[in-house]
Amino acid sequence: MLKTEIWDGTTPINGVSAESILENRKDIARNLNDVFLVVTDNAIVTEIQFGKTIADNYNIDVNKSLKEIAEEYLIIKEKETKEESVIKDQTTLEEQSKKIDILQAENNRLKEVEKEQDKMIMDNMYKMTMIESSIGGM
Repeated sequence: MLKTEIWDGTTPINGVSAESILENRKDIARNLNDVFLVVTDNAIVTEIQFGKTIADNYNIDVNKSLKEIAEEYLIIKEKETKEESVIKDQTTLEEQSKKIDILQAENNRLKEVEKEQDKMIMDNMYKMTMIESSIGGM
């Protein structure tokens, strides 16, 4: 389960010191009061986001607090993940359905071949019986 945290600019992120992050990511340093983190249950930061950018990209009210924007972002991300999962499941079902159709067609074809072979066997058995009876009748 993911959660959000407002970053204070002093806490290390995934073992990287805050100072190093602020030195290397000037965009974060300039917008420090607008930064939130997406964190796993294992305290691993998976995303560093800017509240205003997220609000603009996801049509979230920019007048909301950073925490509210972050929480709404997680709700949206969860819905997107569920939708992607449903689409993936649907695609998998469609692919499996196509495979089933192919297998059923092959099964029907094999049944026809089997019927033809059975008919040939019966015809041959009849011919052998006729030959045996003609040989025996001599």
